[in-house]
Amino acid sequence: MLTCDRILRGCILGLATVAAACSGDDGRGTSDSATDSASASATDSASASASASASESAGSSSSGSGGMSEGSSSSSGDTSSSGSGASESDGTTTTGDGTSTGVDGTTTGEPVDDCADELKEIGERPPLIWISNTTVGTVSKINTETALIEGRYITNSAQAFQPSRTTVNDLGDMLVGHRESGGGVTKIAGNPAHCVDLNGNNTIDTSTGFDDVRPWGQDECVLWHTDTPGEAGGGARAVAWEPSSFNKDTCAYDNPNPRVWVAFRLQPGTARVFRLEGETGAVLDTIDTDIGGGLPYGGAVDAEGDFWYTARSGPFLIHIDSETLEVEKFTAPNNPYGVAIDKNSNPFVADYHQGAGVDAITRFNRQTLMWEPTLSVQGRHRGIQIDTQEIAWVAGNAPCRLIKVDTATNTLLEDAIPLPGCVDPVGVSIDEEGDVWVVDRGASVAYEIDPNTHEVKNTVVDLKGPYTYSDMTGGSLKLVQDPMPG
Repeated sequence: MLTCDRILRGCILGLATVAAACSGDDGRGTSDSATDSASASATDSASASASASASESAGSSSSGSGGMSEGSSSSSGDTSSSGSGASESDGTTTTGDGTSTGVDGTTTGEPVDDCADELKEIGERPPLIWISNTTVGTVSKINTETALIEGRYITNSAQAFQPSRTTVNDLGDMLVGHRESGGGVTKIAGNPAHCVDLNGNNTIDTSTGFDDVRPWGQDECVLWHTDTPGEAGGGARAVAWEPSSFNKDTCAYDNPNPRVWVAFRLQPGTARVFRLEGETGAVLDTIDTDIGGGLPYGGAVDAEGDFWYTARSGPFLIHIDSETLEVEKFTAPNNPYGVAIDKNSNPFVADYHQGAGVDAITRFNRQTLMWEPTLSVQGRHRGIQIDTQEIAWVAGNAPCRLIKVDTATNTLLEDAIPLPGCVDPVGVSIDEEGDVWVVDRGASVAYEIDPNTHEVKNTVVDLKGPYTYSDMTGGSLKLVQDPMPG
């Protein structure tokens, strides 16, 4: 089988032969052969025009191709005009060139955002969620403001490697890990400004929507791929970028080239962690850890860039210091699945083991080194993310539902928020507006949930066995550091 080991900025190794040997995703679902995969089949949906309207009504359903069916209410809540200036409450007006005009009509010349020019050049992180189509070897780029699929990308030379967990850095770049051995990780740019014109035609040749899937090695927003030499079934699962906050004093990122952590099972009983150079995917650091009978699952970073990951069936929570690379291993009280970090850098793990009345959402208190569980009434938890209001949102199975926990008080607020038509929700992520996204592998959909009313605002279909329960938006990374601009 031909493979493209790495796609670098400015060059592609073996591009011609790889392109000839590989073809695009035809959208046909295949069965997920991994041992922990659900048995539900992925359902194909007819593709509509990729240029559908960006406005959606609450409760509307968005197809992967951009088409959408209307819900019960009208579609637009935007009543702003498109004139040359927007009036502020103090009487000033923001003009088209970004300067402020006073009530007397004079122009101050002061920019509204001092970093506007720099942000325009380097590109702000776009409002996206990245969800893997695990059973067909692609990842979907979805605009969280419109709930439309804006691109689909082949992530490896063979779909059998099964893309799964995704992680998004502060610059908008995404890394996806493949759960099958040898699949490694692939970086894709979320902002066109970060893509590279590899063929020199003065155009970025990249996916523009649901139906536009380029062959492996031919999409110029797919930046590089790095293999991981794991055993069968031990591919890269736990992945997380380190922080790279935007500094408004310097109008630049403090860390313009963040590194990324990747954990996989090298052999029975041993997990290997790579820390990769973010620009090229080169391996910078290698750390091996004894995890018993476990398998790396969820991964996250804290404000210092330290890496935390769960070893399911270990059961362990592993901590790697970003400076010393010292490893700490803590025995988990149950069987951990997903992991999230709160604003105080305390890890929270979701248990998936015994079921009702036993499984918990558990904080590991970094000050006391003690586990502090919040028992669920019904149990079976998978992915977990925490929002800026200190609420943990957890995907629940048996039965399928969304769970809501106040992490400040360790209080279970809701244990059965309904998800219409759900089968087995696996992932949760928080977008820029604070909405909660739930990925359902069995139903092959993603739900956008209002965090206050719990209303389903949008349902994205045309996903294929999506097994993603990581930081799909970058919201978790944003939580542990200073807020991003915008």
